[in-house]
Amino acid sequence: SSYFMKSIEHAGYTNIPLISDNAFEELKSSGNLSLISNEVLREALQKYYSWTSYEGQYNFLQQDIQLNYSHLKQGIFTTSQVIDMGDYYITKNYSAIEAKETFERMLNKPKFLEFIPYVIQNKLGAENSYDNIYNQAKALIILLKSELDKLNDD
Repeated sequence: SSYFMKSIEHAGYTNIPLISDNAFEELKSSGNLSLISNEVLREALQKYYSWTSYEGQYNFLQQDIQLNYSHLKQGIFTTSQVIDMGDYYITKNYSAIEAKETFERMLNKPKFLEFIPYVIQNKLGAENSYDNIYNQAKALIILLKSELDKLNDD
């Protein structure tokens, strides 16, 4: 019951990883990117940090979906449930009756139900995107370690 309730509360939200490209942008603008002689590493860095600008556009869509979801779920929870769920320090257990009543209120909100496929689509897209950048980061770490090992050997 509590899992169902919390799922409705949080389904529309996606945590967006924050990747700072400040150091890379400074390296580019100063003209020092050419100091990285390993072309494979240089290209991998450029590809990795180009994700942040692409992701900035995608984040706008995610924020729009989260905002719409937040509006559409209004009325599904009772006032006290909304307040309880806003307190991250309290883990409230909901009864099967509360969950059933919430489910019934949810069924009476067709616009909310129609929006769920867009939430799912957004989450799947985010998962693929974040898997991609995570794998790029892992590969980049290996390249950087290898390059540092070469420098230390010289």
